[in-house]
Parts: sequence; C-alpha cells; structure tokens
Amino acid sequence: MSSGNADRQTGIITDEALAQLRSRIGKEYPISEPFIQYINADSIRHMAVGLGDDNPLWLDRPYAQNSVHRAPLAPPAILYGAAWGAGDMRRGEGLPGVHSLHCGDRWTWLRPLVDGDVIHTTRVLTRADLREGAYGGRSVLQVREFRFYDATGELVAVCEMSAVRAERSQARSRGKYAAIEMGVYTPADIDAIDGQTEAEVARGAVPRLYGQVAVGERLPPLVRGPLTIGDMLVWHMAAGPAAHVGTGRQWWAMRRRGRQRVIVHPESGVPQSVQLVHMDADLAYRAAGMPAPYDIGAQRGAWTTVLFTNWIGDGGFLARVDMQYRAMNFLNDVTWWHGEVVDMWRSATRPHGFVECVVEAVNQRGELNLKGSAVCVLPLDADEPLSYPIHLEPKGRS
Repeated sequence: MSSGNADRQTGIITDEALAQLRSRIGKEYPISEPFIQYINADSIRHMAVGLGDDNPLWLDRPYAQNSVHRAPLAPPAILYGAAWGAGDMRRGEGLPGVHSLHCGDRWTWLRPLVDGDVIHTTRVLTRADLREGAYGGRSVLQVREFRFYDATGELVAVCEMSAVRAERSQARSRGKYAAIEMGVYTPADIDAIDGQTEAEVARGAVPRLYGQVAVGERLPPLVRGPLTIGDMLVWHMAAGPAAHVGTGRQWWAMRRRGRQRVIVHPESGVPQSVQLVHMDADLAYRAAGMPAPYDIGAQRGAWTTVLFTNWIGDGGFLARVDMQYRAMNFLNDVTWWHGEVVDMWRSATRPHGFVECVVEAVNQRGELNLKGSAVCVLPLDADEPLSYPIHLEPKGRS
C-alpha cells in the first residue's frame, strides 16, 4: 500500500465523514486507557523530566513535605498524560487519516495535584466546524473537552483542547512552510541560550503575595531549545505515546484498528507511526507537508505552565492557562516565553487575589508561535495559605 493509495482511501474530509464526526458532539465517553492515572513519585518525576523542570516541589520529597502543601505536588501539566497521551483519546471519532494539528488548550485547575491522587477522565466532542485555511485548504476545527476527577468523584480540572484536521495531500501540495529557514547557531549562540536556561529558577518557598505584585510587572522569561529529537522523546516518556506509537503485538493491534495511524514508506514498504512526524523529516513531509520535524502542541502548552509555576512560588496556584499555538516550532528552533501582569482583583470571599497575565512565545526568527493568558492565585498574607478548591471569580475590587 503506498502513501498515495492511503490518501485516496482515507484522509479525505467528505460530507459523510464530517457527519460521522459531528454525530458524537455532546456525548461523553470515559477515558479507559490513560497513560497516567496515578499521581505518584514515578509519574511526577517523569513529567518533571519531560518538562525539563527541576522545581523541588515536584522532585524533592523532604522539601515538599516541609512546604505549605505538606506533600509532593505534580506539575499541573501532568494531566496531559491522562488525556492527550491516552490510548483511546481519539478512538471512534471518524475522519480517518485526516491529519491533526494541535492548535490550542484552555486549562482550568481547581486544586493542586498531590502525590496519591487517582485521576479519572472523560472526554466529549463539543465542536467540529468546517473551515478553509492556508495550510490544508478545507479543514475542520475540532474541539474536545476533558474533565478530570479524583478518586472521590470531585472535579479537579477541565481542559478544552483544539485541533485543526486537514487533508495530508492538500498540506503537501500547498507547501505553506516550505520556505522556512532552519535554525543554525554558533558556539557563542548556544552559550547565550545555555546561560538563559541556567538562569531559570523556581521562586520556591519565598512567598509571592498578592500585595507584592503590580500591573505591568514582567515575569522572568523562559527558554526552551534549540528543539531536538530528544525533546520529543522525553515528552513521550512523560505524557504518553498519544495512541499512535507501539511495538510488537500492540503496534500490530493499533494498525489493525485503523490504517489512519500509519504512513507506509513507498520504497521500503515499512509501516510507520504517523506520530513520527515529530522525529523524522521524511514522514513530516509525507504526513503533514512540513519541511522538518516539529514540536508537539501539548508539549509547548506544558512548557508554558512552567513559566507560571516558576513565578508564583510554592504558595501560589495556577488556576487557568488559555493558549493558542500560532506557528510551527520546527527542529532546531528556540522559543522564548514572556509574560506580563495585566490585571488584578481580590476574592470577594477568601483571603487571596487573582492575577491575570498575558503570555507570548517567540522563536529565533521573530515569529510568534504561542499567544495566551493565565490567571494565577496568590495569598494576601504569608500566614494564610490558599484553601481549595479555588473557583475563578468575576473581576472586582483590586
């Protein structure tokens, strides 16, 4: 079977395929094959490594036990492993072989994720909008909502995850990204980037109080890159194989369930996982019309959370992040995240305040590849820690 035949048999946005997809709108399904369900020392450490995040609140048990939380916490991005990395995240939705580009996430957390939590997740398709775009022509904006519950059935987080579904043959023929210049660096360039990485630090036990913050304050920047295949590998080790990667009988079973998971190389005849667009230049072109491997949208979203968890310190809480992925992040690209406080208001009922920030991420070509906002929760007094669950309140008194 050639890649051309695969495109003719699957990978086309037909009216029938779109109708099948839309028939699932509003129907809630449990995630039965999460990559991460148990929040424990292993899953926390794996996620921290996948993020390149050495915050001691995640990794140093004695430190965390002496913190305001009295237990190790997990990076909030660990829930990507309960949804994005699940084996059945996409199962049964339709549009077989139509490529998916992750284009945005809107996360809301109600409380920290603590060592010992057991997470149960549901998914529901909320939108499937037909549209026309420069990348793949006729495409579908697909939006899923994931809801995360603890062992008692209490809601702990919600994520609205968006993707653009585009025909692979159209993406190749249009060549939207064909003229991209790949990153090339001198030893001095790498030294400068390394210096910025070394300067990254989590605020830790020093309280960041609401009254210490002002509108216009800039957050310490975050840098990741140059992007390597290793970045993609550690992300998959942390958050899961996104239902497309396997070996042995599991890989055989995946291919039997759906040819859309596979790109067959026309010369060798070897079936390859479509997920390898993030690691192999030939597959990146064949499956997505890209000139090089590119990052994983969830990975970029997870990195964004690090900007805020570094800034708020142990006593703060990241309540919301809303992100749109605006451009591709290709192999060898460097991304810098910049955040700024734009609004503040106090809770009407509790001794804490809400701090709204904007965030942008820009690469070495000066392209904006992420834009979004966040709401952080900070205590008013160091002696009055936050109490959970936290619900976002309307803007009120400052």
